[in-house]
Order: sequence, then structure tokens, then C-alpha cells
Amino acid sequence: MKKRRLKRYVKSHKSLFLTLAASTGVVLTGIFAGTGTIKANKIIKSEEKKAEIGNVELTKTDIFLLTWKCYIPAVASGVGSIACIFGLNVLNKKQQEQLISAYALLNNTYHEYRKQVIERYGEEVDEEIRENLGYAAIGECSNICRIDCDYPDEKAIFYDPISGNSVVKYEREVMAAEYHLNRNFIIAGGVTLNMLYDFLGLPQTKEGEELGWSLCDGYCWIDFEHTLLSKDDGGMPVYSIDAVFSPHDEYDDY
Repeated sequence: MKKRRLKRYVKSHKSLFLTLAASTGVVLTGIFAGTGTIKANKIIKSEEKKAEIGNVELTKTDIFLLTWKCYIPAVASGVGSIACIFGLNVLNKKQQEQLISAYALLNNTYHEYRKQVIERYGEEVDEEIRENLGYAAIGECSNICRIDCDYPDEKAIFYDPISGNSVVKYEREVMAAEYHLNRNFIIAGGVTLNMLYDFLGLPQTKEGEELGWSLCDGYCWIDFEHTLLSKDDGGMPVYSIDAVFSPHDEYDDY
């Protein structure tokens, strides 16, 4: 578990690590070059004295052969720094391309999702969801999606079969949480189950941190089904929140 978390942390902070490595490499290159020059000067002075005694003249080739090893650390550090800089540049270009593709995919998926909402619940529900998301965007609620606001329809108990936890929400609030999860899924390329719990207002779990979804699985949207489990007279109906594509613990191994 610790190895997986460490791998996930390193993977998500590659740009930072490459930047730190390149910066450190530049500093070390200067230090190694300075110490190498000091060692080389000592060797040259020592060999010059020997050459004077033997009445021999040191050539540039002789000096190079005597001192080149002093600069190996500086050269190695410099090459490593350059490699980190090139790696960072490649990574940034890749991230930019992924981000552009993700935004294009998000736009198409968003319109398709709205179309499905309108077909199932009508234009009125679609408008209310958009208004509530707009309120959240301008900061009237602290969470990204509004999960504590009342709407003029019936609340229900929504049950998560993985954690065993449940929450009382309007269905449109649950749908808004699922939408925000999918938005992050498309932009980031992967999300954890805990992220869904956070949007729903459910407590996070260890299993929720280990399980998740990835775009590399071949789908670009996480579909959810709300299955009616029970409806007692006088009580709230109980629905289970089921992901069509189940989360798995290898979502971040790509």
C-alpha cells in the first residue's frame, strides 16, 4: 500500500522532481567544476616541477591526460542536468497535448450528458442543475458542487455498496457529484473513489484511496446507475449508487 501511494505521489509530481533535479544539477556542476579545477592545478604544478627537474616540456596533450579525470563529476552532473531539462520539456509538451485533448473531449461529453439529462428528466431539471452549478462556481457554497441545498423534490437515501455508507440527498445532487467526478476524470486522466465520496459528502476510506478509474481503461465517462433497493410506506426510498465500470486498484499503474 505504501509503495503504491509513493508511486502515485512520484507520478503526480514528476515535473517538480525534474525541476528540482535540474536545479540541483546546475549547482553541483559548478561545485564539481571548481573542485576539479583546484585538483587539476595541483597536478599541473606538481608535474611542471618534475618536468623542470628532468628538463622536459609539458604539452597540452600531456596536461589533458593528467587532469581529465578531475572533471568527470562535473561532466556527469552537467549531462544529468541537461537530461532533466529535456525530460521536463517533453513532459510539459505531453501534458499540454493531453490537456487540450481532455478539454475537447470534456466539451463533447458535457453536451452529450446534458442531452441525456434533458431526455430523462426534462429541460427544467437541466436548467436547475446548471443554475446550481453556477452558484457553486461563484463561491456561494464552499464545495465544488452544492450538496447541502434543498430543492423542491423528494429526498432519498443513497447507499454506497463498497463502503457501506449512505447519505440523504436529492437525486440531482448525486448527479451533480457524478458530473464533477467525471469532469476531473477527463481533465486529470484518472480519479479515486474517495473523490466521489468527497463530492457526495461521504467519509473517505482507505479502500476509496486505493480504488479508482483511469482513461487508459478505454472509456471516457464513468456511468452510474441508481438502483431502487426498497421503498417503505412513510419512509424514504433507498437507492444504491452503482458504477457501470467498477473502480479497481490498478487505475494508476499505466
